[in-house]
Amino acid sequence: MNHLRYAILGLVIAGFALSGLVLASCAQAPPNTPVRPVTDVYFGREIVDHYRWLENLKDPEVLTWLHAQNNYTRAIMATLPWRNRILDRIRELDLKSPPPIRNLSVDKLGRYYFIKNGADGIARAYVRDPKTETERLVIDPRQLQVESLRSIALTNISPSPDGRYVAFVVRDAVAPRLYIVETATGEVAGMPVTGILGFTGLDWDPDSKSIYIVKLPTADAGSKTSEAFLKSAAYRHLVGADPKTDQPIIVQGQNRGLELKETSWPFVFPLPDPKFLAVWVEDGSRTGHALYIAPRADILAGKGQWKKIADFDNGATHAAFHGGTAYLNVPRKDDGTMRIVAVDATKGDISVATPVVLPDNGVVSDVEAASDALYLTVRQTGTSAFYRVTYDGIIKRIDPSVGGTVDALMVSPLIPGGIFRISSWTQPAAIYRFDPRRGWTDAKFQPMSTLGKSLGLVSEEVNVRSHDGVEVPLTIIYRRGLRRDSSNPTYLVGYGSYGATIDPGFDNVYVPWFEAGGILAYAHVRGGGELGEAWHTAGSKDKKRNTWLDFIACAEYLVDRKYTSPAKLAGGGTSAGGILIGRAITARPDLFRAATISVGTTDMLRAEYQMNGPANIVEFGTTKDKLGFEQLFEMSAYHHVVRDKHYPAVMLTTGMGDPNVDVWQPAKMTAILQSVADPLRPVLLRIDPEAGHDQYSSTRAQIQSWRADQLAFLMWQLGVVE
Repeated sequence: MNHLRYAILGLVIAGFALSGLVLASCAQAPPNTPVRPVTDVYFGREIVDHYRWLENLKDPEVLTWLHAQNNYTRAIMATLPWRNRILDRIRELDLKSPPPIRNLSVDKLGRYYFIKNGADGIARAYVRDPKTETERLVIDPRQLQVESLRSIALTNISPSPDGRYVAFVVRDAVAPRLYIVETATGEVAGMPVTGILGFTGLDWDPDSKSIYIVKLPTADAGSKTSEAFLKSAAYRHLVGADPKTDQPIIVQGQNRGLELKETSWPFVFPLPDPKFLAVWVEDGSRTGHALYIAPRADILAGKGQWKKIADFDNGATHAAFHGGTAYLNVPRKDDGTMRIVAVDATKGDISVATPVVLPDNGVVSDVEAASDALYLTVRQTGTSAFYRVTYDGIIKRIDPSVGGTVDALMVSPLIPGGIFRISSWTQPAAIYRFDPRRGWTDAKFQPMSTLGKSLGLVSEEVNVRSHDGVEVPLTIIYRRGLRRDSSNPTYLVGYGSYGATIDPGFDNVYVPWFEAGGILAYAHVRGGGELGEAWHTAGSKDKKRNTWLDFIACAEYLVDRKYTSPAKLAGGGTSAGGILIGRAITARPDLFRAATISVGTTDMLRAEYQMNGPANIVEFGTTKDKLGFEQLFEMSAYHHVVRDKHYPAVMLTTGMGDPNVDVWQPAKMTAILQSVADPLRPVLLRIDPEAGHDQYSSTRAQIQSWRADQLAFLMWQLGVVE
């Protein structure tokens, strides 16, 4: 049964002839936004910014404007009767579906620890006994002193090696904090650690009494917003100790062979050989990372030298360890595709590494080290392969029979094999265990779901010729029996930055879209990492235009092949994907009827002044040099909005607690789009006062509501409801 169509039966809305209530809301102009021009001169070129004043989030006038915009959006959304039905359907599906687990880890006793959402949408952590397969609640955020349970997000957990303690990070409307609890009782051990990096590592020392974390300096009254993620340092925190006494391990500047820059983040962890500590250094958004090791006893005693194993320029994106051997995922010099190389880190460095030769020519997207072997996922065009590589060099492809892309939920040097998630575009993920003796078996962490089969979803993988002749992968997902007659509502999504990939996955939030006859498509554009590091660099800095031109080519393909038409096509992008969708609708507004820009960066000339701006210079460039300015201006959607163009309807979303893309980014884009918008193609700014950056620091309930608003908006603008 088509649940969504059944639910809205009788709400007949033909084409774009909206109900009187919706028309009345649209007839009301959005909140007034004063124009207060500020002129900047970049290398002799004057650039006028009409809405610079919106960047001051401490100004009461700005906060009043944001509140008014959110009220305007909520008022319009309240007139769409199907919005609540969509939300109810998503909630119903989530309640009926086994809650997905994440952050799976294991202690030396073989007990598993993981996070999953409860029926109330709050994430909690559990410990599971592998012998009895029973699980017990170990972390409940309701027991913590937090401002609001509505906004609390449990983002990471890590058990001590002996299983006595569990460390975890929570985010809420205030800031991320580290807690440690006793596994047996759930009692908090010591005080929470504040001032941590939100995505700090949680790597325990072999003594099971201390943990390595990354902290940021305390901001003072004179601190700039753009300094929020600068000058980090790595510390060793003792369980129960005052965080003020944490031992510094890596600090800014020189560290006996390791120089830490202000834009870098040092993640310290022990090797499987406990005599050594390693540091994985990430430099902002740079793709390649650096790796150092040193004798653990020396470092903890405040002496010894860090030895460099790989530098940023080597391009290592991932590292796995067996004993003292490091297995690094690095780009090939000839074509930029990713491969694995091995180096004995206790004796040599990457200059003497040996390659792990696989039979396939695909892109290695993940490598994990278990006690028995390496486990590798190799991405190929539209598919993937999964390999087991023993430490004596035996290579075997071990794809599971159920089909799908394999990614590691938990692979540990403590045990053979591991727990893996098998994902696809058309059905919920399944969780399997692989054991080298027994092969693939149901891991029994959650029941298998048949939702995908009942929907009858199918997916296509095609290649689309872009503006310069390059073939761009495109995934198209829809219900079986689709008629290609140009009438299908279609939501095309892309990203295209940092070498990130859009991997196969299924989420209940899109089920109402499929049930309403919608197509969901993913454009794997340049700037992403689907085809390796060369694919990433082909969509960055001076080549960034390829990102949105690839996306436009995919949109044209969907129209030309009669999957949809411009009147039925919407585009979407999130975070840095704001560049993609923002430039797509400003370059080709005729191609899209609607768009969503979720926590999106759209003013690239000012991006380096937001909270994580300096960290992104390596990916996008800086206005401080002429070439950087020219590149950033070209990719800045905010500066390409002009009068006399018929732009699509746009919903922009943000959270007031977003540490990655400052709220003023979507605010300024909203203001400039509203200044030129057609009243029947509204520009709405949706703000969650307690949400963070997209799904990474938001609760499931917040995600449900956000997606329901987006889908309701798209169905309204694309004329889906009938």
